[in-house]
Amino acid sequence: MRHIAGHAADLTRSGLHTNLIHYGFALVAPVVYAMVGLVRARGGWLANLAGLLAVIGLSTLPGLVLLDFFSVAVALSSDLDAAVAMEQQMDQLPFFIAIVAPAFISSVLALPVAIAALWRAGLVPGYLVAIAILAALAPNVSPGWVIGFGINALWMLAVAVILARVPLARWYGGSVSTAAAEEREGAQV
Repeated sequence: MRHIAGHAADLTRSGLHTNLIHYGFALVAPVVYAMVGLVRARGGWLANLAGLLAVIGLSTLPGLVLLDFFSVAVALSSDLDAAVAMEQQMDQLPFFIAIVAPAFISSVLALPVAIAALWRAGLVPGYLVAIAILAALAPNVSPGWVIGFGINALWMLAVAVILARVPLARWYGGSVSTAAAEEREGAQV
């Protein structure tokens, strides 16, 4: 009830929150796809799992995002009790969990699993897997959504730095000669 009441009381905040979730994951999924391409042998099954999670999350999370807007619309057009009753009814619908669970699990685990695949491939240090898990959970467990998304935003910046440090030869999968890759890496420093 607090969730719906909070969203209905501040439409700007709830809209920003819901859009950050939606577009945040929409921008993370392609990064996960790129990470999958970096892992060739060791860690390949983790990379494929990360790619699958990204696809599932990208295809199911928009439905959950719309539920936030729908709950707020019901609260505004009727009352808070009707919005709460509507959400309780949805929770009891058969197969509703078949959308909710994969969307939530995929959106939380896709990037940490991709980082684990990079670690197994020897491209990043192991402690980054733990940081990835903590950052993925931050928006869901932090006391305020701004703090959680702030932590996640800092982590995304760290992911960008991590990916920028991956050798170019890994990005191009052998289509670039080693000498050309080393030359490009020297120019980037």
